[in-house]
Amino acid sequence: TYRHANNPLIDRRILDSRHAYGIKLLTAKGGVGAKELLTNLKQGMSVALMNDQKMNDGIAAPFFGHDAMTASGPAKMAMRFGAPIIPVGVRRLGGTQFRVTFFEPIPQSQLEDKSAAVFETVTRINNWVEDRIIEAPEQWFWVHRRWDKAIYRKDAGSSVSTSAGSI
Repeated sequence: TYRHANNPLIDRRILDSRHAYGIKLLTAKGGVGAKELLTNLKQGMSVALMNDQKMNDGIAAPFFGHDAMTASGPAKMAMRFGAPIIPVGVRRLGGTQFRVTFFEPIPQSQLEDKSAAVFETVTRINNWVEDRIIEAPEQWFWVHRRWDKAIYRKDAGSSVSTSAGSI
């Protein structure tokens, strides 16, 4: 899925480069986007979703020791269609050189209770993202608040602590 960049010149460049590699971009939000995504999954196609984004909805799941609103859609769709959740990491090597790594699938919960299974799977996804950040915190940069504003007020003057340091 794709959310258009605010700058139309940058947006055009992103779109052109992705189309050059045969990547089909789907509308990021709303009914049209959901329909496109589900149609592609039903046809057995791969879809890519960014899961480390700020969400105003979704479910509250642990992320670095604090609940963060997290997209439940990827877990729900994977469970519904029997699709694997294959995480992909991109690491800057220097200059314009990057390493793209496809990791082992994240196991989906087998709990009978659907809500509990979605929560457990979303938590596993968040844990995977946490592990990548801990491995290379210098590779991560968020331009938005990941947690509820109350967390930032409570921790004013300090940073979010991890076993690898602070973010």
